[in-house]
Amino acid sequence: MAFVNEKISDQDKKRLLSTITFEKVKERDRWIHGFHISTTNTWTCDHDRGVYLVCLVGKGREDDQLAYYALGIENDFVIFKLEDHWLGDESVGMEHHWTVHDLKIPKNLESRKEEIKLFIREGLKESAYFRPFANGGTRDNPNTVERWNILSFNVEFK
Repeated sequence: MAFVNEKISDQDKKRLLSTITFEKVKERDRWIHGFHISTTNTWTCDHDRGVYLVCLVGKGREDDQLAYYALGIENDFVIFKLEDHWLGDESVGMEHHWTVHDLKIPKNLESRKEEIKLFIREGLKESAYFRPFANGGTRDNPNTVERWNILSFNVEFK
């Protein structure tokens, strides 16, 4: 199976809350803004490979500060900042170019760096299509079917 965009189940939410905490993230990147993982309702997940991608959203982020993301893998995670550039619109299609900055991989996962980059590329590509609020989708009942019209997608690591 590949990555899919979905609402996080209650069971997965408990696992997410115990794995990705502000304290653990702060140990890896002291400049992280505050976030509330408990308010995160959706993720991009590959259940077969046991990996997921989630945006760390919440308090304290400045408009010019890049968004932080976490890629959960096994019982650990990597974090990175994401810069998003796109051209076009829904009617003609969009071209996405995402740049990953400051990829922080814990020592126990360093040997899997190339695989982790592949997971990030795949997860971000699927995430780019996600339209959770389309056609009446809400925070509690996101639309997981409707997709953006994307013509091209590229991920670059810096």
